[in-house]
Amino acid sequence: MKIIFDTNVWIYFLISNKFEVIYNLLKNNIITLVYSDELLDEIKDVSKRKKFKKYFEEDDVNNIIDLLKKYGLQIHIESNIKICRDRKDNFILNLAVDSNSDFIITGDYDLLVLNQIGYTKIIKYSEFEFILKDY
Repeated sequence: MKIIFDTNVWIYFLISNKFEVIYNLLKNNIITLVYSDELLDEIKDVSKRKKFKKYFEEDDVNNIIDLLKKYGLQIHIESNIKICRDRKDNFILNLAVDSNSDFIITGDYDLLVLNQIGYTKIIKYSEFEFILKDY
């Protein structure tokens, strides 16, 4: 199962320390995390916002980046889809199409309202947790 976690989900993991389940799925080759340079850059940029400084350290962000590079599938985005009402989120849609991912996991309503892009379903993390009950 190929998964794209939007930046807001990575921030959620950093704040909540609820990444253990995902880490175990990665180690057991049940999921593959899909990422791009654009996603890595956004994670780094958003994590530096002042409002998040009290929740996690820069090393925590670096660990996420290292984890993506170790276990993830890096995709060079070639598509140029521009249908998201928040233009800066179009790269996530392009990443999904170019990677044939199964899911985009996000809390961003600008993406969620689309429901699906190509083969990829766009769902909330809580919906993904429900899917994981079968694993």
